[in-house]
Amino acid sequence: MFTITQPSERGLRELLDKWKDAPFSYRDVGATRDGPVPTGYNIDRYRVKLGSGSEIFDAAKRAVQAWAMFDLEWVSIFPSTAVIQPGAVVAVVVAHFGFWSANLARVVYVDPQDAMFRFAYGTLGEHAESGEERFTVSTDQNGRLV
Repeated sequence: MFTITQPSERGLRELLDKWKDAPFSYRDVGATRDGPVPTGYNIDRYRVKLGSGSEIFDAAKRAVQAWAMFDLEWVSIFPSTAVIQPGAVVAVVVAHFGFWSANLARVVYVDPQDAMFRFAYGTLGEHAESGEERFTVSTDQNGRLV
């Protein structure tokens, strides 16, 4: 959805309700889980070393679970309190130069483990992109976040 004004909470709720049962907009749903990713997809990888220790891991995990990666001046997640669980539908709301977009996605899977937390969401038809995006917080065998 593209608009020239910031989407209202009511409008976003109506959009999510309308698309909550829509199919994903791409083939190979879940492909980011175990790889390899099928050919034809653009793969972007970004890693940041945060430090080491269980406190840092727990803080990073909580940040990902709270959608902190979308807490930016120009992008946000709606609803901001969405629980990351399979089937949850969210809107990635983006402020562009002169217009706004609301891009709908559904959580595909969640993998909580002792030394890792990851989840992926996949795009729905009302999204400017097509495919999955995975977010991971993990540690190595020495407890360093990687």
